[in-house]
Amino acid sequence: MRHEWVTSTRAAGETNEDLFWVGPTRLGTLVVLADGLDGAAAAAQAVAFVRETFEEGRVFDAYFWKHFLSNVDGELNSKNETALVVCHLIGGRLTGAACGDVRVFAGEQSLSEGHAKARLGRNFDGSNPGVFEAELAAGTRLAIVSNGVWEYLPKDEFARTLRDSFFDSVAVDLTWRAAPDGRWQDDATAIVIELRE
Repeated sequence: MRHEWVTSTRAAGETNEDLFWVGPTRLGTLVVLADGLDGAAAAAQAVAFVRETFEEGRVFDAYFWKHFLSNVDGELNSKNETALVVCHLIGGRLTGAACGDVRVFAGEQSLSEGHAKARLGRNFDGSNPGVFEAELAAGTRLAIVSNGVWEYLPKDEFARTLRDSFFDSVAVDLTWRAAPDGRWQDDATAIVIELRE
């Protein structure tokens, strides 16, 4: 199974504190989204650390993920906080971890909601990492979004947009519908991956 992706990001102010990376690994596709709080320093550090770690091409199981967020937290030398979600897709198998107010949706189902409310950098204690895994079928759309999207877009409209938009425009549609007047209340980032045969 192959993975196609599209992205869109919009800044609420002069600087966008959402940082992301999507790309191939030796085994599949890696997605990293970090949402910095009061600056992008911690988000940038978290994304860089995750990318370095994943170049090893390993398979990441639940045991790995339980310790992964603590390792990222330990690498941060910033006093700022960041939310973070990391997803690794191998074929139709999704594994990942989330901390803070970033979300992962497979179709209409939220995979990361309610996991690890603390943010990395200040108040993360590693006791409840938001680990998730799922088997996804061909045709599934996976959305990785910051709170600038999911908090401002009603659930039914989010699900309809993810399902019905043309693939090439679905990420842009999600970010723009989160602020129909063009005034974002928070930085808005959407990464959408479609699983294809």
